[in-house]
Amino acid sequence: MIKALFLSIIFTFSSFADTTCSNQELIAPSIDAWVAQMNQVNSVDCEAIPRPLKKSDAKDLLKTLAAKQKLSLGANPNDLNRHVIGNKLNNCEASASQKALVINFEGTGSFSPRTTHLMKSFSDCVGDGDLGKNFHYHAMQAVKSTYASDEKWSALSAGPLNQLASAASTKHLNWVSFASEETEILGDPGSISSYTPAGSTIFPRGVVLALSCLKQYRESAKQKGLTPKVIVQSHSSGARSAVKFLEVLKSYSPPQSVDLMLTIDPVKEAHLAVDEVLAQIAGNANRAVYNSLPFVDDVEIKPPNVWTRRQPTTLYKPSNTTRAVNVYQNVDTEGLKSSIKFGIHGSPIHNADYNLFIKDGLGGDAHGEITRHEKTKELIEKEYRRLGLIP
Repeated sequence: MIKALFLSIIFTFSSFADTTCSNQELIAPSIDAWVAQMNQVNSVDCEAIPRPLKKSDAKDLLKTLAAKQKLSLGANPNDLNRHVIGNKLNNCEASASQKALVINFEGTGSFSPRTTHLMKSFSDCVGDGDLGKNFHYHAMQAVKSTYASDEKWSALSAGPLNQLASAASTKHLNWVSFASEETEILGDPGSISSYTPAGSTIFPRGVVLALSCLKQYRESAKQKGLTPKVIVQSHSSGARSAVKFLEVLKSYSPPQSVDLMLTIDPVKEAHLAVDEVLAQIAGNANRAVYNSLPFVDDVEIKPPNVWTRRQPTTLYKPSNTTRAVNVYQNVDTEGLKSSIKFGIHGSPIHNADYNLFIKDGLGGDAHGEITRHEKTKELIEKEYRRLGLIP
């Protein structure tokens, strides 16, 4: 019965292929038929989706794929922790149709595995579905309506993934995503006000999961006779996780290497950055008391920030990285938009092949905005083209 329905739908789409796509009366029924197919079979026939898509149809497809995703996570997906969700949704198998594995380390509080997976699934079929710069926003909305809960804003999904989906479909890229925080409490920026220092010897769980994923990917690629590229991509504190990840690969026997490390506005470990900010806040409180004393010259009170600085022992290009490129800024004032207000300024990567500093065209939300800045997009396009991953 399902096979018969599937063949019937394919036949229907084949007949539509000979008609003009501008006839909107034909697009709506074909979308309905595709949704009906999705509800009947597990596989997705991307070629059957009509083009071009109306905005409303693209949003319906996002909701349909989100519903599929929710079913794949099991009976109570909202009860799963973020690492389990990511593990279930990341695809660590190599495929002949894909040219590269892109390993993403998200910044503090921005790991969003459901939104990222939904965008990747949708993009594999129809690119950005003509949603353009709003693709990420509509994916977030689909997740919210499907799960009845919000997911954090993802810098790497709103930036590079959205960009690549707009340029072409992402079906030739295997895109996997991991959290970077060393302590789980920092997975939610709203918890910073109750945060207590955690020390500096914690190894991120996301890095462990990424190492396992790469091992599985390379084993499956070897079995299939494939030699895909590997990109390690990060935002904010994810850059430090990227360095730790690469250093572990370097310790393997034989050592393993990657083709590109791409970092966007890197900072030190999340918990150390928060410690730095809290110390500044405490210092400002003491200065305010000092300034309240009569007959005493005022001392300057500076806004707290995670500062731009060279950090050659923590933020650097590991020797097993063929190429490292970085983009950063120092004008952000909003940071994580938590109850404690502070700016986050990225830093250069020591020994990187290219460090790009951006100051113009960014506002108070620069730490997030930089992922979608035109110069950042140009850099990403150039590096992906250098590896033969986009035309």
